Amino acid sequence: MIHAIYWNIGQRTVNQDSISLQQVLCRKGRVTMALVADGIGGLAEGETASGYVAEELTDWFYKEAVCYHANIGFKRKHRELIRSLNRKVHQMGEQLKQYGEQKQMQLGTTCVCLLLYEKYFLLMHIGDCNVYYGKGKTIKRLTEPHVERNGAVNKCIGSMGFYEPDYFIGKVARHGSMLLCSDGFWKQGEKHFKGMLRPKDMQDSKGMERRLKLIGEKNLQEGTKDNQSAVYLSW
Repeated sequence: MIHAIYWNIGQRTVNQDSISLQQVLCRKGRVTMALVADGIGGLAEGETASGYVAEELTDWFYKEAVCYHANIGFKRKHRELIRSLNRKVHQMGEQLKQYGEQKQMQLGTTCVCLLLYEKYFLLMHIGDCNVYYGKGKTIKRLTEPHVERNGAVNKCIGSMGFYEPDYFIGKVARHGSMLLCSDGFWKQGEKHFKGMLRPKDMQDSKGMERRLKLIGEKNLQEGTKDNQSAVYLSW
């Protein structure tokens, strides 16, 4: 597996995006977690919310997901992982609620979290980050943003209550890829993905990084001011 990361503050004074990429090799093979979280800019301390969720889910990956991978078969694994993730999302929301009450504010973050294990993937999605799946010359979006018609996010992990994420389960195709990215990256950049992020053109991490950076620079030239984050995986 090869991978690349793009993380750019854009024209903001604070980067409210957080990312995590983890891999473990155990007796049943490799298990990978990739995550992009984007703090909600209209609320307070978006960087606190996204950083907290990224750290907590990374901790969950090592304590829960790796254990499930090593000891439970796939037919039970995805059901157990979804239940475990829902518990974790609820717990994180409660912690952010307590933190917000102490500071008399509301805060929250959107998030996409991908688990790759054996020949399968499990994807958790909440908010307006997106995930794209690529194979051969094609790349398509897997997720649908949780937003109102005016663009306001209507689902997140935060101090406003529990919202259950969307989950996607599937098989990993040979020579495939996945792109996880914040809305600052995909809103302008999506039109460039098919031409610049085709899996068949991605041969190494440095080449991936150059293409992600080029899309990020195009976004800035076209007026994007938001933070931009992307994690690209190819296998």
